[in-house]
Order: sequence, then structure tokens, then C-alpha cells
Amino acid sequence: MWLKPAYQEGDYSTHFQNTKSKVLLYGTVSCSFCQKTRAYFDEKKIEFVELDVEKSPAAAARHAELGGEGVPVVIIGKRMIRGYQPEVFQQALQAMAKMQTAAK
Repeated sequence: MWLKPAYQEGDYSTHFQNTKSKVLLYGTVSCSFCQKTRAYFDEKKIEFVELDVEKSPAAAARHAELGGEGVPVVIIGKRMIRGYQPEVFQQALQAMAKMQTAAK
């Protein structure tokens, strides 16, 4: 557990169907770390899409495809981050911004 990487990189584009946002949160209403994650994104004015894994069977199935293992699970661009890790969120947002700038 101590040696787990802060994030997992991959192609998560299928999780962003029907949305322009590149930040996705799989969570629940009652999860305190999900609440902290929401507050972090709101405070930083980061647009995100939230999928509640308790209320939506489709969201639960997509979360399970990622290995489940609790919430929050945050996908920022090509990085999947498990848990509330604001410093890792910031690094992922910066990496995504660099990729978008390079693509232009």
C-alpha cells in the first residue's frame, strides 16, 4: 500500500462521454473525502462532472471497470487518482494544460 503510485495513467476517454469537461469525479454524497474533493474543485473554480456510484447503476458499473476500491476516484485527463490528493490533482491539471497547449 505504501508503494502505490499517486496516480495511474491511461486512456480514460470513454469515461468522458457527452461532456466537454476533462475532470471527472466518481463519488457518493456521504463520503467525506468526496466532499473535500468537491470543495477543492469548487474553490479552485475547476469545472468537473460528478457521477454518484450509489445513485447511478451506470456510474457504479464504470467505477467497477476502474477497479472499484472506494471513492473518490478522480480522472483528470489521462490520470486516474484514488482518494483526496489535492497536490496530485494540481499536478494532473498542470500536465493536462501543458498537453492542451502543445496540441494547439
